[in-house]
Amino acid sequence: MELPKPDISFTAESVQEERIKLDKKNERLRAKRLAETDLEREERRRKRNCRDRARRAAETPVEKKNRLDKRKAALANESMVQRTSRLQNACEYKQQLFKAESLEQKEAFLQNKRILKNQHLEAESDAVRQARLLQMKMNQQHRRSSETISERQARLEQLKVYQQLRISAETEAERQVRVEQLKMNKHQRLTAETEAEKQVRLEHLKMNQQNRLCNETLVNKEARLENKKQRLQAETLENSLSRLERMSTRQRERLEIETPEQRSVRLSKKYVSEQNSGNRLVPLLNDVFLKEKIKIFHESMSSIESPICSICLEHFPGTQMASNCTECRRCFRDKKIPKLFSAENNMSPGPVPAELQVSNFIIYNTFIVNTHD
Repeated sequence: MELPKPDISFTAESVQEERIKLDKKNERLRAKRLAETDLEREERRRKRNCRDRARRAAETPVEKKNRLDKRKAALANESMVQRTSRLQNACEYKQQLFKAESLEQKEAFLQNKRILKNQHLEAESDAVRQARLLQMKMNQQHRRSSETISERQARLEQLKVYQQLRISAETEAERQVRVEQLKMNKHQRLTAETEAEKQVRLEHLKMNQQNRLCNETLVNKEARLENKKQRLQAETLENSLSRLERMSTRQRERLEIETPEQRSVRLSKKYVSEQNSGNRLVPLLNDVFLKEKIKIFHESMSSIESPICSICLEHFPGTQMASNCTECRRCFRDKKIPKLFSAENNMSPGPVPAELQVSNFIIYNTFIVNTHD
């Protein structure tokens, strides 16, 4: 027995009528949702979520794949305005849920999220893990490059508070595991870096240490020295010998690769520090008034011309030069051959020794002490 075929012929008038009916239905539904209370809205969403969970639990793998493909296609075809509106609505809805949930619900949600994340991380391959970490690193760099100074300060302060809370709540076993993990990560990072990256890292560490020491207060300095003293007193003999050996090795490596200019600067700093008995000028250099005076002193010194004579190589402020000539007046008046203070007469002073290179620094320190007095 053949069943009668349904009449599927549509006319323009019938399609228009169906569209009008659908528009009216949507209007009634929209008006109903605008008039509903918060409790009715929550109840409606709860029932819809229950139906969705039941339907997804009963669907087959093929149906799940088709549903996800339709979802991806819809997301790929949406416009920028629709995407922005969808993300904003989702964010507002999530914030409302976070505000309304209790402490127990929050803990249960976070625990389930941690379990699912751990399962996902255990199941991923090495290639997927490397791609995920690279994408996270790129996103983090993009986010930090666009943040303002206030946002950066707030982020660092929040991170500091979070780290302090986590460290204070961890057990001794967890602390040992964390320290070992940090050591392993640091060792891997240091072994994988190139020579250029190493130089950049050391220069950055040196600058940060200098800034931290110059800006620290007297209380922080005393606390730092006290902590260092306690740490040195608590270390064992083996650790002490190992630390001294590492310091000696680093010092030998620095001395082997330093240039003559760096050696001259190092010796001049050592000479000045010995002449000034250690840290005598450190409290003065932290004074704001003296920093302003130092700035004025440098500006005054940069405005003074110090010409150099091409014969006697005299280079001092106030040296009088002959007109339209690179010689000083004394050498210009000397008509002998060779001239008295010339290199041909074995009167060239040669390079400035390291002991005399500290003269500018001594004048600089003398100026500081005189202005402070």
